[in-house]
Amino acid sequence: FDTVSMAFGMHHLDDITAVLSEMMRALKPGGMFVLRENYRDVEDKRQMTDVLQHDWYAKIDSLLGKPHYPSLTRKEIVEYVDAIGLSWYETQKHLCDDCPRS
Repeated sequence: FDTVSMAFGMHHLDDITAVLSEMMRALKPGGMFVLRENYRDVEDKRQMTDVLQHDWYAKIDSLLGKPHYPSLTRKEIVEYVDAIGLSWYETQKHLCDDCPRS
């Protein structure tokens, strides 16, 4: 594939490394790997409320037998990306002050 992507899915995976490795296998040389994920090391109380709310939902889903785990830290996400051998990547932090809040 020219492009492979995952959005907000890492924290639902039982084996993150296996899934990311398979995505890399499917990506043709020079292709684009796009990963968008929530992270838990946030900078303000409002963002922490989102993290804690997500953790609560993840706990409920887990009790119901659905794979759903707490968000990873940015460092953990980068470690997973490093482990699959991407030759180049950049990280961006996105904060949305106008995004609707639950």
